[in-house]
Amino acid sequence: MARPARYTYVGEIVSYEPDGSDGPQSAQSSRPDFLRDALFRSSKPVSLSSLFWRPYYYATCQVALPRRGWDVADTSVDDEVPTGFEAQPWNGEMICTHCASLCGSYTAKRSYVFNHPLELHLDNKEADITTLTDDPVPPRLVFQVLRVDGWERQFLEGYTFVDLPREPGSYNLHGSLWAPRGNLSERLSASFCGAFVPLASPELVAADELLQLPRNRSGLCVRSAGSLHLRLQVL
Repeated sequence: MARPARYTYVGEIVSYEPDGSDGPQSAQSSRPDFLRDALFRSSKPVSLSSLFWRPYYYATCQVALPRRGWDVADTSVDDEVPTGFEAQPWNGEMICTHCASLCGSYTAKRSYVFNHPLELHLDNKEADITTLTDDPVPPRLVFQVLRVDGWERQFLEGYTFVDLPREPGSYNLHGSLWAPRGNLSERLSASFCGAFVPLASPELVAADELLQLPRNRSGLCVRSAGSLHLRLQVL
Protein backbone atom coordinates (compact mmCIF):
# COMPACT_ATOMS: atom_id res chain seq x y z
CA MET A 1 0.00 0.00 0.00
CA ALA A 2 1.41 3.37 -1.03
CA ARG A 3 2.22 5.83 1.67
CA PRO A 4 0.02 8.95 1.54
CA ALA A 5 1.60 12.26 0.69
CA ARG A 6 1.77 14.61 3.65
CA TYR A 7 1.32 18.36 3.46
CA THR A 8 2.36 20.53 6.39
CA TYR A 9 0.98 24.05 6.71
CA VAL A 10 2.52 26.46 9.19
CA GLY A 11 1.50 30.09 9.35
CA GLU A 12 -0.88 32.57 10.88
CA ILE A 13 -4.17 34.39 10.48
CA VAL A 14 -2.64 37.83 10.11
CA SER A 15 -5.41 40.40 10.09
CA TYR A 16 -8.86 41.49 8.99
CA GLU A 17 -8.91 44.44 6.59
CA PRO A 18 -12.40 46.00 6.35
CA ASP A 19 -11.34 48.13 3.35
CA GLY A 20 -10.19 45.05 1.44
CA SER A 21 -6.74 44.08 0.25
CA ASP A 22 -6.99 46.71 -2.51
CA GLY A 23 -8.83 49.30 -0.41
CA PRO A 24 -7.98 52.99 -0.14
CA GLN A 25 -4.55 53.76 1.21
CA SER A 26 -3.00 56.98 2.40
CA ALA A 27 0.05 58.57 0.80
CA GLN A 28 2.10 57.30 3.72
CA SER A 29 1.42 53.68 2.70
CA SER A 30 3.93 54.07 -0.15
CA ARG A 31 6.72 54.67 2.35
CA PRO A 32 9.06 51.84 3.40
CA ASP A 33 7.94 49.64 6.26
CA PHE A 34 10.38 51.08 8.79
CA LEU A 35 9.17 54.64 8.07
CA ARG A 36 5.54 53.65 8.46
CA ASP A 37 6.36 51.95 11.77
CA ALA A 38 8.16 55.06 12.99
CA LEU A 39 5.22 57.27 12.03
CA PHE A 40 2.83 54.92 13.77
CA ARG A 41 4.81 54.91 17.01
CA SER A 42 4.96 58.70 17.05
CA SER A 43 1.23 59.19 16.42
CA LYS A 44 -0.98 60.68 19.07
CA PRO A 45 -2.96 58.40 21.44
CA VAL A 46 -6.60 57.58 20.92
CA SER A 47 -9.38 59.46 22.67
CA LEU A 48 -10.77 58.16 25.96
CA SER A 49 -14.29 57.72 24.55
CA SER A 50 -13.04 55.41 21.79
CA LEU A 51 -11.76 52.99 24.42
CA PHE A 52 -15.35 52.26 25.47
CA TRP A 53 -17.11 52.30 22.10
CA ARG A 54 -14.57 50.90 19.68
CA PRO A 55 -15.62 47.62 17.99
CA TYR A 56 -13.66 44.40 18.33
CA TYR A 57 -13.31 41.71 15.71
CA TYR A 58 -12.49 38.02 15.87
CA ALA A 59 -12.34 35.22 13.31
CA THR A 60 -13.22 31.54 13.36
CA CYS A 61 -11.54 28.98 11.13
CA GLN A 62 -12.18 25.34 10.20
CA VAL A 63 -10.97 22.87 7.57
CA ALA A 64 -13.15 21.72 4.66
CA LEU A 65 -11.70 18.60 3.01
CA PRO A 66 -12.78 16.94 -0.27
CA ARG A 67 -14.99 13.88 -0.05
CA ARG A 68 -12.24 11.32 -0.69
CA GLY A 69 -8.51 10.98 -0.31
CA TRP A 70 -7.83 13.66 2.32
CA ASP A 71 -7.51 13.36 6.09
CA VAL A 72 -6.07 15.39 8.92
CA ALA A 73 -2.84 13.62 9.88
CA ASP A 74 -2.35 12.34 13.41
CA THR A 75 1.09 13.57 14.44
CA SER A 76 0.82 12.69 18.11
CA VAL A 77 3.36 10.36 19.71
CA ASP A 78 2.05 7.56 21.92
CA ASP A 79 4.73 7.98 24.59
CA GLU A 80 4.54 11.77 24.60
CA VAL A 81 2.62 13.46 27.39
CA PRO A 82 1.32 16.88 26.20
CA THR A 83 1.59 19.81 28.53
CA GLY A 84 -0.12 23.15 28.65
CA PHE A 85 3.07 24.86 27.49
CA GLU A 86 3.51 22.95 24.21
CA ALA A 87 1.77 23.84 20.97
CA GLN A 88 -0.40 21.01 19.66
CA PRO A 89 -1.11 20.49 15.92
CA TRP A 90 -4.54 21.55 14.78
CA ASN A 91 -7.09 18.78 14.22
CA GLY A 92 -9.12 20.79 11.71
CA GLU A 93 -12.09 21.59 13.96
CA MET A 94 -13.32 25.15 14.42
CA ILE A 95 -10.92 27.45 16.23
CA CYS A 96 -11.32 31.06 17.28
CA THR A 97 -8.84 33.92 17.36
CA HIS A 98 -8.65 36.52 20.10
CA CYS A 99 -10.57 39.78 19.77
CA ALA A 100 -8.66 42.61 18.09
CA SER A 101 -9.41 46.32 17.92
CA LEU A 102 -8.16 49.01 15.55
CA CYS A 103 -4.89 50.59 16.55
CA GLY A 104 -5.08 54.21 17.59
CA SER A 105 -3.90 56.32 14.66
CA TYR A 106 -3.14 54.07 11.73
CA THR A 107 -0.88 55.40 8.99
CA ALA A 108 -2.24 53.20 6.18
CA LYS A 109 -5.53 51.38 5.60
CA ARG A 110 -7.42 49.96 8.57
CA SER A 111 -6.31 46.58 9.85
CA TYR A 112 -7.35 44.49 12.85
CA VAL A 113 -4.35 42.33 13.67
CA PHE A 114 -4.79 38.78 15.02
CA ASN A 115 -1.46 37.03 14.34
CA HIS A 116 -3.14 33.76 15.32
CA PRO A 117 -0.77 30.80 14.69
CA LEU A 118 -1.79 27.82 12.55
CA GLU A 119 -0.24 24.38 12.19
CA LEU A 120 -2.00 21.78 10.09
CA HIS A 121 -0.89 18.39 8.73
CA LEU A 122 -2.89 16.75 5.92
CA ASP A 123 -2.52 13.32 4.32
CA ASN A 124 -3.44 12.87 0.67
CA LYS A 125 -3.88 9.25 -0.38
CA GLU A 126 -2.88 8.48 -3.94
CA ALA A 127 -6.07 8.77 -5.97
CA ASP A 128 -7.01 6.17 -8.54
CA ILE A 129 -7.78 7.30 -12.09
CA THR A 130 -11.43 6.32 -11.66
CA THR A 131 -11.81 8.61 -8.62
CA LEU A 132 -10.19 11.77 -9.97
CA THR A 133 -13.60 13.29 -10.68
CA ASP A 134 -14.54 12.87 -7.00
CA ASP A 135 -11.96 15.49 -5.97
CA PRO A 136 -12.96 18.65 -7.90
CA VAL A 137 -11.77 21.07 -5.21
CA PRO A 138 -8.64 21.25 -3.05
CA PRO A 139 -8.63 21.36 0.77
CA ARG A 140 -9.85 24.71 2.04
CA LEU A 141 -9.90 26.83 5.14
CA VAL A 142 -13.31 28.34 5.90
CA PHE A 143 -13.51 31.57 7.90
CA GLN A 144 -16.09 33.69 9.65
CA VAL A 145 -15.34 37.20 10.89
CA LEU A 146 -17.56 38.66 13.62
CA ARG A 147 -17.71 42.07 15.24
CA VAL A 148 -18.38 42.72 18.94
CA ASP A 149 -19.57 46.18 20.04
CA GLY A 150 -19.42 47.89 23.43
CA TRP A 151 -22.64 46.15 24.53
CA GLU A 152 -21.18 42.70 23.78
CA ARG A 153 -23.52 42.26 20.82
CA GLN A 154 -22.11 40.17 18.00
CA PHE A 155 -22.51 41.01 14.32
CA LEU A 156 -21.54 38.87 11.35
CA GLU A 157 -19.05 40.66 9.11
CA GLY A 158 -18.70 37.94 6.52
CA TYR A 159 -17.62 34.53 5.29
CA THR A 160 -14.72 33.52 3.09
CA PHE A 161 -12.52 30.56 2.22
CA VAL A 162 -9.03 30.07 0.82
CA ASP A 163 -7.62 27.12 -1.12
CA LEU A 164 -4.68 25.45 0.58
CA PRO A 165 -1.70 25.42 -1.81
CA ARG A 166 -0.09 22.09 -2.70
CA GLU A 167 3.30 23.39 -3.82
CA PRO A 168 6.02 24.06 -1.21
CA GLY A 169 6.79 27.69 -0.55
CA SER A 170 5.65 30.87 1.18
CA TYR A 171 2.21 32.30 0.46
CA ASN A 172 0.38 35.52 1.33
CA LEU A 173 -3.32 34.82 0.84
CA HIS A 174 -6.29 37.19 0.88
CA GLY A 175 -9.88 35.98 1.11
CA SER A 176 -12.66 38.39 0.14
CA LEU A 177 -15.48 38.34 2.68
CA TRP A 178 -19.19 38.39 1.91
CA ALA A 179 -22.30 38.17 4.06
CA PRO A 180 -26.05 37.66 3.43
CA ARG A 181 -28.02 40.90 3.62
CA GLY A 182 -31.40 39.41 4.52
CA ASN A 183 -34.70 41.24 4.24
CA LEU A 184 -35.53 44.58 5.86
CA SER A 185 -36.75 43.18 9.17
CA GLU A 186 -33.70 40.91 9.45
CA ARG A 187 -31.35 43.84 8.80
CA LEU A 188 -33.10 45.94 11.46
CA SER A 189 -32.89 43.07 13.93
CA ALA A 190 -29.19 42.66 13.17
CA SER A 191 -28.53 46.40 13.64
CA PHE A 192 -30.29 46.78 16.99
CA CYS A 193 -30.25 43.31 18.54
CA GLY A 194 -27.17 41.66 17.08
CA ALA A 195 -29.32 38.86 15.60
CA PHE A 196 -27.40 38.52 12.34
CA VAL A 197 -28.47 36.33 9.43
CA PRO A 198 -26.12 33.30 9.31
CA LEU A 199 -25.82 30.44 6.86
CA ALA A 200 -27.13 27.03 7.86
CA SER A 201 -23.51 25.87 8.14
CA PRO A 202 -20.19 27.68 7.51
CA GLU A 203 -19.03 24.64 5.51
CA LEU A 204 -21.52 25.60 2.77
CA VAL A 205 -19.22 28.53 1.98
CA ALA A 206 -16.64 26.15 0.51
CA ALA A 207 -18.67 23.08 -0.52
CA ASP A 208 -22.20 21.79 -0.84
CA GLU A 209 -23.74 18.91 1.12
CA LEU A 210 -21.79 16.38 -0.97
CA LEU A 211 -18.50 18.18 -0.24
CA GLN A 212 -17.97 19.00 -3.90
CA LEU A 213 -18.26 22.41 -5.60
CA PRO A 214 -19.24 25.51 -3.57
CA ARG A 215 -22.94 26.22 -3.45
CA ASN A 216 -24.26 28.60 -6.11
CA ARG A 217 -24.79 32.01 -4.45
CA SER A 218 -26.25 33.76 -7.50
CA GLY A 219 -29.71 33.77 -5.88
CA LEU A 220 -28.49 35.36 -2.63
CA CYS A 221 -28.52 39.05 -1.85
CA VAL A 222 -25.08 39.62 -0.28
CA ARG A 223 -22.70 42.44 0.58
CA SER A 224 -18.93 42.62 0.48
CA ALA A 225 -17.10 42.98 3.80
CA GLY A 226 -13.37 43.49 3.28
CA SER A 227 -10.77 40.75 3.25
CA LEU A 228 -8.87 38.40 5.54
CA HIS A 229 -5.09 38.15 5.30
CA LEU A 230 -3.25 34.86 5.86
CA ARG A 231 0.40 33.90 5.73
CA LEU A 232 1.30 30.25 5.13
CA GLN A 233 4.41 28.14 4.71
CA VAL A 234 3.85 24.85 2.85
CA LEU A 235 6.30 22.03 3.56
